[in-house]
Amino acid sequence: EHARALLWHQGETDTQEDRWLKYAARFDTLYHAWHQDYPRLQSIYLFQIRPVTCGGEGQSRLREIQRVLPNAYPDIGLMSTAGLAGFDGCHYTPAGYNQMAEWIYPFVARDLYGSTDTSGITPPSVHQSYFTGPGENELAVVFDQQVVWPADTLGASMKDYFLLDGQAGMVDSGWVRDDSIAVLKLTAPSDAARVTYLPNCWYNDDTTRVYRGPWVRNTRGIGALSFHELPIDRSEKTLRRSHPSRFEVHVETSHSTVTARLVLPRPGNVTVDFMSPDGRLVARVSDLSLGAGTHTVRLRAAAFAQGLYLCRIMLDRRPLRTMRALIIQ
Repeated sequence: EHARALLWHQGETDTQEDRWLKYAARFDTLYHAWHQDYPRLQSIYLFQIRPVTCGGEGQSRLREIQRVLPNAYPDIGLMSTAGLAGFDGCHYTPAGYNQMAEWIYPFVARDLYGSTDTSGITPPSVHQSYFTGPGENELAVVFDQQVVWPADTLGASMKDYFLLDGQAGMVDSGWVRDDSIAVLKLTAPSDAARVTYLPNCWYNDDTTRVYRGPWVRNTRGIGALSFHELPIDRSEKTLRRSHPSRFEVHVETSHSTVTARLVLPRPGNVTVDFMSPDGRLVARVSDLSLGAGTHTVRLRAAAFAQGLYLCRIMLDRRPLRTMRALIIQ
């Protein structure tokens, strides 16, 4: 009953036949069961699977379902497995699992313990793709953070694993522009409607060899989340995320009040908890009916001794985020 976080790595067998079609509904059932069984659960960390030999023909589609789950569940954080070491085609060596822990730890530490080590701790996630000029022979793929275009490796080139309308061989070259935009120079003008990053399972020229890279990564070395059939826009547009930054909270203190400024992704019933570092509840403001946007919640400073606290925000009884707050009297 004291569990605060859950880490979940699963999905390979659900890529078989048409099982991926039922994955979202089954995950929703599982998600709500978790919150029923673990009432203090604050954050769930899901690992997006990678191309594997122990899966089926729905791998790319299932990875796409996993990629967008945080849009529906604000307390879910998503981690990539693309590029992890020690991969044996389905599972990992101890070195691979150790690297998996190294990737996810800063993510968990930020959310649960207020760690300030936050640069590049999440995997790059695509925001948009669009043609960059009237000739439609160059495609921009925009990520949410700085990315690195990889050198050719294992006899493969990254350009060959961006698929347009499911077809490989349509990209002549690729590079990164303005830190976060992967630019794909096409072999010819295209009227493609969708772009996919990474194959379902195999290398293009060898259907007996599971894909092991190259990978687009961030500056910390974490692989980008794969995406399947992302719509291609005809021009750049202003991007707006469903859950900006998943959640934002800023805490200010004075001699008489502790003020939490909240930015909510959607309307709902809000509870604000302040807890000691060991999880003991110190103060709570509950049953606040708030709309999406910025709000201010004030608590009496007399309830607090000087020191470090955890500030937890819940929206409709589901945890959004927990962060560290320093109270100075």
